[in-house]
Amino acid sequence: MKVEYKLFALLFVFTVVVGTIYGVFTHWEEPVGSVSLYLTSGLSLMLAFFFWFTGRKIELRPDDNPDALISDVEGEYGFFSPHSWWPLFLGAASALVFLGLAVGWWVVIIGMPLLALAVVGSSSTSAAKKLYNPDHLVWSVFAVGFGRCETTKDVK
Repeated sequence: MKVEYKLFALLFVFTVVVGTIYGVFTHWEEPVGSVSLYLTSGLSLMLAFFFWFTGRKIELRPDDNPDALISDVEGEYGFFSPHSWWPLFLGAASALVFLGLAVGWWVVIIGMPLLALAVVGSSSTSAAKKLYNPDHLVWSVFAVGFGRCETTKDVK
């Protein structure tokens, strides 16, 4: 974790310097810019401390060894569904909800059920399941809408 804490420590120093320069050039009359830069530096300092403190407790990773090979970092990184449309629906529903925060609350009310449906659909995708599972009601509704069913008997 040496790389991570050094990166955030460097970001802390950079934002403190830039915040001070910004404050001097604006004669401290415009507080939003310097305050946001100082808050960013505080967040960077907290992250740098966390990575430094956590890095002391765990053993060195291959990333911290300059003589390590790429094959030293092999292993499972997690499951990423290659044939799922749910991330697209999740992004579109999230965009609709955040658009509603700017435009009007009625758009949020429309977007929240779509977001909940997309979260359920996205979390139900796993490596053990097929892309289309007719026993799953939510997926069956989307499958009919997007023409994935070959016959009507597939949908219960």
